Amino acid sequence: MAGEPTSPSLPLVARGAPAPRVVHALPGTAADLRAGVRGAGTPGGLPGDELIVRRDRWLARQGDPGRWFLLLRGFAREQTASADGRRVVIDLLGPGDVFGGSPGTPLRSGALALTDVLVKAIDGQPAAPDLCDALAERFRRLAAAVAELSWLDVPARVERRLGELAGRLGRAVPDGLLLDLPLTQDDLAALCATTRESTNRALRALERAGRVRRTPRGYVVRS
Repeated sequence: MAGEPTSPSLPLVARGAPAPRVVHALPGTAADLRAGVRGAGTPGGLPGDELIVRRDRWLARQGDPGRWFLLLRGFAREQTASADGRRVVIDLLGPGDVFGGSPGTPLRSGALALTDVLVKAIDGQPAAPDLCDALAERFRRLAAAVAELSWLDVPARVERRLGELAGRLGRAVPDGLLLDLPLTQDDLAALCATTRESTNRALRALERAGRVRRTPRGYVVRS
């Protein structure tokens, strides 16, 4: 696709195989990262192979053999593309989110790292309550997004999507919730199934109404 990174997928470590060369590691050791994730309440303790993937690299590509992944640290963008190169952003993923597909079927979407991430392959592992909860939350979120696209106008879709992302992936600040991610207006437009121009107009209207404040690195959504 034009304008998309062309880095190849990075294979996860085969069980018992030597660790791969990490292109760009996150701060701290892998043990530190895992401990920090569990301390934050993210599902940990599921068996599976782990790998640190550099920003702007593919965790998995559309069409790759199906497998399930659990994001432990960092953020990624899940997207799909048509045969003629049109892109749809399905979701933004953060710690605790599950993505991928069933083994034996090609992936219908890919995931691109927005930051350096720690990811775990969990296909073939026994079902666990944390995993089932993560999948249920994922399907609930996608169902809500479909309903919003059907029923809401563009400004309402933009505000609703920013609020959902800030509530899930952001942090509290004095005047609302800060979504501090490398989220472009093109990404936001794709998440809301509209154009960049319409998204920009919606953001200006939301700013005038005091509902959203843009920052150099993201957005503050007023509660």
